[in-house]
Amino acid sequence: MASIKKIRENEKRRRLIAKMLASFAVTATVVVTVVPALSTTPFGVFVNNTVGKFFNVANLFVNNGMALLETAVIIFFVWALNEIVKIVIDLLIRRFSKKSTVVLSFAASSNMEASSSASFWS
Repeated sequence: MASIKKIRENEKRRRLIAKMLASFAVTATVVVTVVPALSTTPFGVFVNNTVGKFFNVANLFVNNGMALLETAVIIFFVWALNEIVKIVIDLLIRRFSKKSTVVLSFAASSNMEASSSASFWS
C-alpha cells in the first residue's frame, strides 16, 4: 500500500516538474520573441517610451545575465541540499525506528539528567 502511495506521489512530482519546465519554456519564448517584435509597432514604441523605461525586460536579462544565472545556481544548490538532507533523515528514521531504541535513548537521557542534577545540588 505504501509503495503505491509513493509511486503516485513521485508521479505527481514528475508532472509538476514537467509543468514548471513547460511554463518556463513558454515564458522564455514569449519574452525572446514578443519583446523585440513589440518595439517595431506603434504600440511597442508607445510602451517603450512610457512604461518600457522602467520595466525594460530585455535589458534586465542582458545587463544582469550573470547575476541571474548565479541566483538560479544558488537556488538549485539549496534545493539539492534540501533533498540530500531529507534522504539522510529518512534513512536515519528508518534505521532507528524500533520502539526499544527510542525508549532506551529517552531513558538514558533522563537518567543522565537526574544524576547530573543530583550531583549539582549535593
